Formats: sequence, C-alpha cells, structure tokens
Amino acid sequence: MASLTKLNFDYTQLDADRQKYATGEFRKGFGVFKGYTMPESFSLIQKQIDDFEVYDDDLWITTFPKCGTTWAQEMIWSICHDLDYSTNEQELDERMPFIEYCCILCPPNSKLVPLDPGFLSNSVQLSRDMKRPRIIKTHLPFDLLPRQIRTFERRPKIIHIYRNIKDTCVSFFHHQRLLEGFRGDFDLFWKLFITGKLSWTPMDDNVHSYWKHRSQPNFLFLRFEDMKRDLRSVVLQTCDFFKKSFPESEIDKLVKYLSFDSMQKNPWVSKLPLIEYCKKIGICINQEGKFIRKGAAGDYKNIMSEDIQKIFDDYIKEKLKGTELVL
Repeated sequence: MASLTKLNFDYTQLDADRQKYATGEFRKGFGVFKGYTMPESFSLIQKQIDDFEVYDDDLWITTFPKCGTTWAQEMIWSICHDLDYSTNEQELDERMPFIEYCCILCPPNSKLVPLDPGFLSNSVQLSRDMKRPRIIKTHLPFDLLPRQIRTFERRPKIIHIYRNIKDTCVSFFHHQRLLEGFRGDFDLFWKLFITGKLSWTPMDDNVHSYWKHRSQPNFLFLRFEDMKRDLRSVVLQTCDFFKKSFPESEIDKLVKYLSFDSMQKNPWVSKLPLIEYCKKIGICINQEGKFIRKGAAGDYKNIMSEDIQKIFDDYIKEKLKGTELVL
C-alpha cells in the first residue's frame, strides 16, 4: 500500500513552486494552523473566529471547497425560507457569508480592499452582523471553528457536504485558476493538494474532523454524489432535518429549481461580482471560466492518469482506514 512518504516528491521544490504560482498581492504566503494549511493572513482573523459569538439558532454550512457547496447552500436557503424564492434574489455571499473569505482574497489592510464587491474584506464582521437566524458558510475544519462550537457550549445546526476526493481535486484546480490566481499546471496542483499544501488541506483530515461528530443530533452529512443520483431524496432528508414538510408539487418545483441548468443560469449564485473582482486584480487565469462548471461525478477520469488515480486511492484507503468515511 502506497503512502506519501514513499513517493518521490521534492517538498522543498513544491513549497517554492507554490510560492511562485499561488501567491501575489492577494496572498503573500501560506501557514499551517492546527495542522491545516491556510493563507498566512488567516493569522489576522484566527482569534476573531475563535472568539466568534455563536447562537443555537445559527446554521453553519461546512464543506471542503468544490464539494457542491453552492448547490447545497441554495437548497438549504430555500428550505429554511419555506420555499419563498423571492428571498433568494440576492448575492449568495451576502445572504450566507463566507466567514474566512477575507483571508483568501482580500486580506485586511490590503490595497485590494477598495475593489471589494462588498463581502470580502469584512467577512467576519458580515457574519457577525447577519440577522438571526444566521446561515454562515465555511471551509474551515472543525478544529478551526469558533470555540463555542468546538466545546459544544453552543449547538448550532451543522450541515457538512463532502465529495469524492479525486473529483474535488480536479474541480478545485479549475476553481483556483478562475478565482484564486493559481498559475501552475495540474501536475503541480495535484501534488500540492495531496501533500496538504493548499488552503483548507489536508482534505481527508478536514472532512474527518466533522465526521467524528456525526452522531451529534445537530449534525447532518450530505454527499455530493447522492445529490447527483437522487436530489429529491436529499431534499426530503434536509427538510426532515429542519422538521419541515411541503406538498409534493412544491418539492418537485424545488428539485427543478436546483437542477444544474437552472443553477448555471441563476445570476444570484454564479459569482459574477467575485469573478469581476478577480479579473480586476489580475488573478482570473481562466478568463472564459464559469463558477458552476460541470457539476459532474467521475470527471477526474478526464484529467487524472491511472497512475495518479492509484496514488489517490491508496492514500485515502490508508488515511481513512477504520473510519467508515468514504472519499
């Protein structure tokens, strides 16, 4: 069984290439926080998030990037607002703030702040000031969430969405070329990904940090592949989690609203203001890219060689042995 220690990676070179191809004015470098890689500017907001006041009526949507987050957010928002679609007509990032956004693209005190579309540089404050009950999004692992959540002093609802690790890696690559200024090729990217040198990685540890608490009644786990296979069942599962029920005709309408074609055309979830911001600051490498790209399961086969697939399969088999978690 292969492990990363047996692979011929030049870790010094990987760090140098990461600095060359994944940093800029928007991100000076990277650091490690409780075992997880984040932009170094996370240090500026880590205490704010640790001390963040949490309420039991909060809802936290937690995911590793590119696991169907936006899709799930729109489903959850619709259900929580009793399928009143008029409430959806606002930028997703304004309705459900992404608490650590500012350290990803618009660090405090950066000269990029004046170009902020309105939800980047003040993301912690925006999350704090949302009208209750708040819905807050994060890609942070459980270990970096507010202290009140980690100690179970507060018990907000937590919905975690996860996905096959190989598909996630491929989707994250395209995402970083669209919105995070990654200028390297996929060969560099997958090596940075699997060695835990990109933001929010290691992915397996990130997902497992939540999975360990799956027996808690305030936790719900949703899998991207289940949403692809049978969205209606996942919608009903989520309704049950919120103790809500709707007529079958309304469920049908919601499933249609959440279809891939509908989501791709929805201006409130397509991240156009964010894409324009990234173009203004010169980090949109894929100028023709879309935020909602394919939404497919198994797309990794189109970019990963069989050798790379085997490295991922062996790695995840070894890392998640005995956990019952499937990535």
